[in-house]
Amino acid sequence: MKWGLNDMIRSIGIARQNQGLINLANTMDGQWVRFFIGTFALALTGYLFLLGTKAMMRVSYWAVGMAWLAVIILGVLVVVTGKHGFERNFSRLSGTDVQTIITAGKHAGAIFQIGFLATLYAGVTWVNLNTLGQTFSANLAGEIRGVGKSQALALFGALAIQMAAWFAIYSFIDLGFGRDFMQSITALWNSGSAQYPAVLAHANPHVSGEPMPQLLLAFLTGNPFILALFGICFIVATWISLAGLAFAPIRNVFAWSFDRLVPTKLSEIRTRYRAPVGAIVVVILTAFLFHILEIFFPNTVAAVAFTIIAWFLGWIVLGIAGMVYPYRRKEMFEAGPPSTQRRIGGIPVISILGFLTLAVSVFTEWAVGQAFFSGSLEFSQYAVVGVMAAIPVVIYVWAHNYHKRKGIPLSLQFSQVPPE
Repeated sequence: MKWGLNDMIRSIGIARQNQGLINLANTMDGQWVRFFIGTFALALTGYLFLLGTKAMMRVSYWAVGMAWLAVIILGVLVVVTGKHGFERNFSRLSGTDVQTIITAGKHAGAIFQIGFLATLYAGVTWVNLNTLGQTFSANLAGEIRGVGKSQALALFGALAIQMAAWFAIYSFIDLGFGRDFMQSITALWNSGSAQYPAVLAHANPHVSGEPMPQLLLAFLTGNPFILALFGICFIVATWISLAGLAFAPIRNVFAWSFDRLVPTKLSEIRTRYRAPVGAIVVVILTAFLFHILEIFFPNTVAAVAFTIIAWFLGWIVLGIAGMVYPYRRKEMFEAGPPSTQRRIGGIPVISILGFLTLAVSVFTEWAVGQAFFSGSLEFSQYAVVGVMAAIPVVIYVWAHNYHKRKGIPLSLQFSQVPPE
């Protein structure tokens, strides 16, 4: 909505010096406009899920294809226009010039030399994100035959494609706009500086106007067709990627329902769709709730950025479970596949991995908490994360007591390794 549709319209308005299009982009930043467009996108996402896994895979190819088309468009424009052409167009259309932006960016805190610590933090973030992707892949792996080969292909193949795409994008951005310029204009945006180009900005700086490639493309070409095509590529690739992020939670809800942690009706497969309609509806409605909060109560969900705190609380539990599993559930451990029973120095490998998981998770919690400990963020923002972390505990306690009263305790269900 912000970086695809709105910035596409805004970039055409900038390139063509059409204030009407810029005003249209500003209008589309309105709350109710975003509400209705977002609601339509969620409904379309729900329909895609009803079509099943094969349909999701087909549109995934479209996402990758459109992403690479955007990379090609950016590369061609950088080669044809060149950095000097960008600087001329920027001076002509923005009311300022590149060197002024770089000078102002230095005072706004732009960093031109990246040190070891920043690189280390970036690497940790990258690994965490890849772990999140691996988690999604593992959640879906049970649906695939020959899972060992498929998992390796999915994990390393997806990573290779992603790295290649990002390397190409950042290389073209550096060549076309200049690294110092990008660092400076980003610093001006982040600091809310008055020297940020007015033509890029919006009356509400928290809505749109960031120096995204879609906007800066206006200074590489004035062709509205190319600018629109680039925006469409971003919209399609991003929408399908976000749909993919929601695909795994549906599988989670289905599994929880199958394990009787949530109502079993949510795991029923409807003949018409051959899909768990109940699980799909729950996930879409949850997304719709956050859609409403994000638009009308943005401060309420600002702390959602720190839900990694809740995520790594789960990993802490997982690490402890991995450490004690071979000892607390010795019969289950010995009944498992041979590959899971390996030992190093007499210690089960799964216990070693559990300890490492615990150590990394505790460190991540400490690192994320620095923003709160230093006073730069309010501890009250922990409340949102706390609520989200408490919800699954409440669900489990409710399910445990409910089935205990029914005479079928959950402990029996998890007393042995499933046959599959």
